[in-house]
Amino acid sequence: MQLLEAFSTLFDLLTVVLGFSAIVVIHELGHFVAARWAGIRVLAFAVGFGPALISYRKGIGFRRGSSEDEYHERLGAKLSEHPDRDDHESVRAEVAKTLSPTEYRINALPLGGYVRMLGQEDLNPSAVSSATDSYQSVPVYKRMVVISAGVIFNIITAAIMFVLVFMAGLRVEPPMIGLVNAGSPAELAGLQTGDTILEIDGDTAQRFDDIALAVAMSDPDKSISMLVARPGEPEPFEVEVKPTVAPLTGLLEIGIGPARTLRVIDGGSEEALERFRSVLASEGLEGVEPGMTLATAQAAGEAPVEPIGFADMIPVFANAEASPVTLTFAADDGTSVTVEVAGQPEFDRGLFKLSEGYREFEHVGGLTPVMRVAPETSPAQGLEAGDVFARIDGTDFPSVPRGIYEIRGKRGKPLELRVLRGDDRTSTPLDVRVSRSGQVGFNVDHTGLVDTTLSATPRIFTSVFERAPTPTPADSIDFAPGSSVIEVAGSSVESLGDVRAALQQAIAEAPPGTTVEVEVTIAPFVSGDLDAVSYTQTLVIEPKAAARISALGWTPPFSSSLFEPTQTMLKASNPIEAVGMGLHETKRVLTSTYVTFLRLFQGTVKVEHLKGPVGIAHIGTIIADRGFDWLVFFFALISVNLAVINFLPLPIVDGGQFLMLLYEQIRGKPVPIAIQNGLTLLGLLMIGTVFLIVTFHDVKALLGL
Repeated sequence: MQLLEAFSTLFDLLTVVLGFSAIVVIHELGHFVAARWAGIRVLAFAVGFGPALISYRKGIGFRRGSSEDEYHERLGAKLSEHPDRDDHESVRAEVAKTLSPTEYRINALPLGGYVRMLGQEDLNPSAVSSATDSYQSVPVYKRMVVISAGVIFNIITAAIMFVLVFMAGLRVEPPMIGLVNAGSPAELAGLQTGDTILEIDGDTAQRFDDIALAVAMSDPDKSISMLVARPGEPEPFEVEVKPTVAPLTGLLEIGIGPARTLRVIDGGSEEALERFRSVLASEGLEGVEPGMTLATAQAAGEAPVEPIGFADMIPVFANAEASPVTLTFAADDGTSVTVEVAGQPEFDRGLFKLSEGYREFEHVGGLTPVMRVAPETSPAQGLEAGDVFARIDGTDFPSVPRGIYEIRGKRGKPLELRVLRGDDRTSTPLDVRVSRSGQVGFNVDHTGLVDTTLSATPRIFTSVFERAPTPTPADSIDFAPGSSVIEVAGSSVESLGDVRAALQQAIAEAPPGTTVEVEVTIAPFVSGDLDAVSYTQTLVIEPKAAARISALGWTPPFSSSLFEPTQTMLKASNPIEAVGMGLHETKRVLTSTYVTFLRLFQGTVKVEHLKGPVGIAHIGTIIADRGFDWLVFFFALISVNLAVINFLPLPIVDGGQFLMLLYEQIRGKPVPIAIQNGLTLLGLLMIGTVFLIVTFHDVKALLGL
């Protein structure tokens, strides 16, 4: 099965590489057709690079390898019959009627292609020719057409592919909000789960990707206007949202996620399915099989409901709170599985700033749980399910982000761990080795739902969209990492969920908008058989923190990522509409690509967000699994982007060549060869530098570094 998966991935990669090469060949075909129209002598039209495998030339026919030597031998024989050099041009023209100067060749390395014209070489501007059919001899406007033709062919090709895709139909995620992050610009603007975004700044949103792209490409100093349709509202309404740079991605975001269905993700090898079944079991869905659909949900004492999407499950668990909810999953063959799960107390989410960036984590008023190995899993290297990390490389009782950070800091090296196992308060030492991708071999979890063990209080960035550290109630007390909360306001607590409930009760009993002081009893961690001496401190909860804690509710105990995304068919009703949709998509991608470069200079898009050949190939193999329609759509996107990049005003690419032709048209003479050579070297240096940087980030992302 793994061998079949490897072959499948290899086939997808080969498909992407050949498809990308075909787009480059189409670009070169544009130059070729325009050159023939302009009367420029074309020496070669090649598919691929390197030595020729097979070639064809009018007057010679097909040949194994190149026919170049044979052509020059025949031409030389004809020219030798006319010793007067002034006759050579006329002889060449006469010979060309039966023996073409153009060789069509397929080369050994099928990566793109090229056109070689007499007097025009991108890497050698000094390779000029005075022949009457050379590149330099035709009028400037014709050369402008030749230079522009590759880009035009790519745009036309993309438009045709978009039309074909929209005629057949493309399955996409609708522009419906399935998740709104707490504290995000979307929440502050009043957007809700279930809302559908109809327009963004006047442009129609046809799929969820349109929202994400429009937000990422928006002006960082301005708000964006959204036309929103909401269930239960008779008319769409407008919402102004101010995107913020999210520390986790570095892009402008508003903090929303796509809608999810209630069909459990399916597919993959049997080994992958077994791993997924263990994940389902660890989240309370024991016995639920991949591919099943959640049919009904019933809270205790309530009538059963038939949810449509994952968003419909959120109010069910929010209303049930700690009471169990009975869920029935149905398979396509008619079988069903019923499970009973209780809601999970919602914790606050913040960011922990580390040297490598920001990591999200859960806490209650700054009280942060300790990282542990997820239960019901099969960890590696001597770890056991449920192990609590007492130390990782000198850090005692790390939180989840800190623990991951410490492990990844030891990529490819040995690492000493100490874990607490079961009720044993004596830590167990383990020597493990961290893989080059920064992994030890376990699923990450934390202790918040099972006990009150605390990690060190981090400096918390209380929202994914806030950069400034925010004080928390935990700042008002002192405790050592590994300590446990045993009482809150006189009530015993056994988990951070209990701590949350006790704090909410204390806040509810205090006058609204006041600072709340809560007595918290803490037991420091003591290993072995020694008794811990507990102590009591006062937890000071300011009004803003009190409001955040009070707003924490109950959520489904399983992640929405276990379910397939909601999809809809984006399809034209007739060919004319398909053409309109195709042209609209082509214009949108063109505009977005140019705006990307603008945002690079503004800093809201960074170089690491760009994709080079490695990144494009990786994304292509993923998209290939989504079906042929998405693969064609992907190639259309690549074709447009290739057109844009080629027409940037940079030396060596078509845009730079066009500017030099424009200079020649205005001044009446070409750019001096020395300057052209200098600009070519500069262009090579710029493109080479960007290529290396982008490829570095592509490989880094691919390896999970």
